[in-house]
Order: sequence, then C-alpha cells, then structure tokens
Amino acid sequence: MNLFHTGNNNSIVVKGVVCKKNVSNRRMTSKIEKPRFLILGGALEYQRVSNHLSSFDTLLQQETNHLKMAVAKIVAHHPNVLLVEISSRFTQEYLFEKNISCSQYQEAFVRARVARCTGAQIVPSIDHLSTQKPGYCEAFHVEKFLEAHGSAGQGGKKLVKTLMFFEGSLKPFGCTVQ
Repeated sequence: MNLFHTGNNNSIVVKGVVCKKNVSNRRMTSKIEKPRFLILGGALEYQRVSNHLSSFDTLLQQETNHLKMAVAKIVAHHPNVLLVEISSRFTQEYLFEKNISCSQYQEAFVRARVARCTGAQIVPSIDHLSTQKPGYCEAFHVEKFLEAHGSAGQGGKKLVKTLMFFEGSLKPFGCTVQ
C-alpha cells in the first residue's frame, strides 16, 4: 500500500486516486493487484427503439444478445476492472461471470482522474473499444470506513463510507489526500 501518513492519524496521502464508490455487485472482486482498467465514457446498456410495438420476449432476447456481445468485446481486452457511467443489472451479471469488477455511476471528473493517473484512455462507447488503451496501477481495492465526524445515521447507527483506491499510479500525475 502506498500510504504516507501526514502526522495526523486521520489523514493519509495516497499515490493515486481515491473516490467514494464501490463495485456494482458485492460478489465482484474488490481487491486486485496490478489490475488492468477499461474506462467507458458512456452507458453500457441496451437502447430500445421507441414507437415500435414488440413482444416482451423479443425485446428481452434483443437486450440479452446486445449485452452479451458488448461484454464479449470488453472481455477481448482482458480487463480486471471496468469503470462506466451506467450499466444494467444484466451487464453486471455477465461481467461478474467473466471475473471483471465493475463500478458504475462514476462522475466524469472521477473517470478523468483515474484515466490520467493510470494511463488509460476513456472510450466514448463500446464501438470504440478497438482503439482503447488500458490503464494500470499497482493495486485496486475497496475499503469501508466508519465516519469519525458528524452524527450517527438513522437508528443511531454509525455512518459508513465506502472508498475505492487506485494506488501506485504508473505516472506521477496525482495523489489523493484522505
């Protein structure tokens, strides 16, 4: 772990990026040494055509086929971690089956920071994956911390903050003070 304490027990400097997120499915791997990243700038979901009447079974089959094809394109690049704006429940299941951890609802500035620090290119859509450049770092992991400051949550429970760490950036393009 590339942590440097600042002298205050509540602060550390992480050589890399730390953000408030978790993997999309709790069964996904949340600790990976030397991971490969893919970062998608848009959504990873099926876009239905409006103003067309179709049976539910037909739509479900089209969505399933589209998402399996999208995941196959991702798998071809051998990532361990996928950062994406939005992904469907079906996509998350297919990624889990392929042992790829996914984090969704990442804000654009967070994806940009991770890309800068890991050397990844943000791919605008699944159709542009052939030109993608994966990102690398020393370690990816998810940690939960009890909030030390502020009041307790509902029912007097302590508040928990979940943070994702992208540590040991290949390039000295950033750090996070936590």
